[in-house]
Amino acid sequence: MNVVIEVVTRPAEWAMQAQEHVVEALNELGRKSAVAQQLNRPITSVELLSSANAIAQQQMLLLTRDGATNEIVGYLKTGVKHLFYVDTKGQYKELDPLCLLDFYVDEQFQRHGIGLQLFEELLRIHGVTASQVAYDRPSPKLYAFLKKHYQLTAFIPQPNNFVVFDAYFQ
Repeated sequence: MNVVIEVVTRPAEWAMQAQEHVVEALNELGRKSAVAQQLNRPITSVELLSSANAIAQQQMLLLTRDGATNEIVGYLKTGVKHLFYVDTKGQYKELDPLCLLDFYVDEQFQRHGIGLQLFEELLRIHGVTASQVAYDRPSPKLYAFLKKHYQLTAFIPQPNNFVVFDAYFQ
C-alpha cells in the first residue's frame, strides 16, 4: 500500500488551519485509539493538540495518509515529558525522554506495514532508536510490535505507567 507521511511539528498551529474533514478524521481516529486501548476518553484530538500542555511537551504529530485517497489512516503522537523513573534499587532518576504518547492505525489498514513505516519515520526524524523512547501505557499490540521489530522486552514497571526499556540505559 502506498502511504504518505505528514509531519506536523506545531500541532496547535496546524489544528487552527486544518480543514473540517481532516479535523473530524483525526478526532475519529483518536476515539478509535481510545477504544482499542480501553481508555475512558480519547487522548488525541485536535482540541487536545491545541492545549497548553501539548505545547509545553513539544508534541509532534505524524499522520499517515492513504496515497490513493489522501484519507488519514493513522497517526503517532510524541512529546517530551519529565519522568521520574524508579530503578531496581528503588532509587529515583529524573528523565526527559522523547515519549510515544499515542499510536494508532485504523484497523482496516493494520497489518500492512503502515505502523512500522510511521514508527521508523519517528525514529529517523528524532535520530533515536526505539530503546531511546519512553512509551505511555503501551497496549499489548504495541508491546508485541516492539518485541517483533526491535527486540524490546525488558523493563521495570513504573508507578506512572510509562515504560522505559532497560536498553534505554545501555
